[in-house]
Amino acid sequence: MDMPVFNIEKTCFFAGHRPYKFTYEPEQEERFLTTLKNSINKTVREAFDNGYDTFLCGGAIGFDIMCAESVIELKKKFPQVRLVCMLPFENHHNSFPAEWQTRFTDILDACDFIDYVSPDYVTGCYYDRNHNMIKNSSLLITFFDGKGGGTARVVAAAQSAKLKITNLYDAPPVPENITFFVGYDSDPLNIKPNRPNSDNK
Repeated sequence: MDMPVFNIEKTCFFAGHRPYKFTYEPEQEERFLTTLKNSINKTVREAFDNGYDTFLCGGAIGFDIMCAESVIELKKKFPQVRLVCMLPFENHHNSFPAEWQTRFTDILDACDFIDYVSPDYVTGCYYDRNHNMIKNSSLLITFFDGKGGGTARVVAAAQSAKLKITNLYDAPPVPENITFFVGYDSDPLNIKPNRPNSDNK
């Protein structure tokens, strides 16, 4: 099946931390995850109310999968909503812990379209997955603690591409020039700005 045509101004993607980067005391895990889930549900619904009807998920454990699950719930009320999984390679979830494998396969069953960068792992496939999501979106919903890593690189690239950014982390907003402290140049994924609105939320 060919890749669907995206209306960039109505397309959002997700990028955030994996579970081992979530920070909370062990006894606070249930409260933390419930609060984060509620925040995701609220933000996804707000995006839909603001005209976003297509959501791209990169398929990582943690924040990405939680966001995709929220979109699936939204689809039950609004069937026009589309969930697209843009993945680095087939069966990349085979290394996930058992719980996350189950949650991810449920997402695959419920999504509207799946796009793979490659049938098998190849160098750069995660980079290309991120590139594909950014170039097809105008909004990033993230959970970003301000520290370097994979999420930082995606946020930096989204800034360079002039996407709107909504950060659900309970800290100050994403700095205007994240590339300054993560050590990447002004266009880390080689995505040239092509959108008029560069304001971050």
